[in-house]
Amino acid sequence: MEFAYEPVSEDLRVVVGVDFGTTYSGFAYSYIKENKERIEIVVNFDWGNSNNLIKTNTTLQYDDTYGCVVKWGIDALSSEPSKRKRLNLPKPLEYFKFYLGDVPANKKPILPQEITFEKAISDFLCEMGKTMKEKIENHWPGINFHKHVLLVFSVPAEFNENVRVIMRRCIYNAGLISSLGALNLQFTTEPEAASVYCINKLKELDMKAGVTYMIVDCGGGTVDLTVRRLLSGGRIAETTERTGDFCGGTFVDDEFLKFLEGKAGKSAVKMLKEKHYDQINYLIHKFFCPEIKIPFNGKKDDFKIIDFDIEKKCPALIQYINGSEKDQLENDEWVIELDYDTVQSFFDPIIRKITRLITLQLSKCSNCSVLFLVGGFGESRYLQQRIKEEFGNQVKIAIPPNPSAAILMGACEYGLDMKAVATRVLKWSYGVMISPVWVSVITRYFT
Repeated sequence: MEFAYEPVSEDLRVVVGVDFGTTYSGFAYSYIKENKERIEIVVNFDWGNSNNLIKTNTTLQYDDTYGCVVKWGIDALSSEPSKRKRLNLPKPLEYFKFYLGDVPANKKPILPQEITFEKAISDFLCEMGKTMKEKIENHWPGINFHKHVLLVFSVPAEFNENVRVIMRRCIYNAGLISSLGALNLQFTTEPEAASVYCINKLKELDMKAGVTYMIVDCGGGTVDLTVRRLLSGGRIAETTERTGDFCGGTFVDDEFLKFLEGKAGKSAVKMLKEKHYDQINYLIHKFFCPEIKIPFNGKKDDFKIIDFDIEKKCPALIQYINGSEKDQLENDEWVIELDYDTVQSFFDPIIRKITRLITLQLSKCSNCSVLFLVGGFGESRYLQQRIKEEFGNQVKIAIPPNPSAAILMGACEYGLDMKAVATRVLKWSYGVMISPVWVSVITRYFT
């Protein structure tokens, strides 16, 4: 595909920072005044039927022919299991962002023939874009979204240039930019956005120019780490190559499902996933996350045993359980007790990977003064506690308010002042090309 970049509009009035995540997505926006000052950054908390949420679920519910989206975000999640007959809709699509990265095949969702991952991304961004446009136009009537709005999308640090090309196509297909070459779309890495967001926190900690700090961005799918140095004038410089891995919060969910396989049998859980995905969906998003994963703080004295009632939370599972597993669960009246050690075991394999990443990154930077923990999984009080225990004697641990908002607010901040990032350490070399003739209009070729 060949296209030329268009010039940036000189009439930009609004910046929108977008965090398109594996499990959750959101956006923030700010108006640019004529004197180039800005008003307060506004985070969107309104997601249709659900309010007071920083982000909504990166989820799509299509109709029975996959012809159109009937629900999206948190509204696409299944409600509590019921004996009532439900509409014969296909299972919601989740985790399709995994197709953009080098993720193990078994983590990527199986998509229906009718839906490519690019279409799923485009459709989700189209739905979220409707909310963006509505909020901005309600705030400032007369705003032309394609002409007056600068979009800044954050992407994982591990994503290469080809992934950004795919994202640009998806954003164009979603109707958020007027052409593939529109320059009112910019990208920043997630840790870069988090770093920009954390500058104000450095001021609160009375950190001076020259201080080196680490950003640990724990999202749903990926964990990214970068080390930055604060320069004069509030600018930042990257000092070491970014590192990261696929060990975000969704992998804790996977550990819970592995535990369930041990109690009910692998074949039973496999059948539940294949035949009753709505109940798996409900089990994770409406039971495990709000009642177990989010409240768990790692303090044994605070913990109370949680009863997991299979008949209430996923009744369809019962018909697939056989043998000794069935005998045991019948004897326990289909209730599994989740004690402290069991819940802790869901987290520990993932947290060990995160702490290894931090140890490795600290070994490359002996003069790091502060560690910032951000991202959706950064909200986990147990993860926060473990990081403080492991590294609190080496660096100051800083956890900003609403860690999950750091990326989308930082992306917005970056759009307001793209000079804030002074230097980057590149992971790839793109080579050098010399032209004997100077050309005033640069045309890039994308394949």
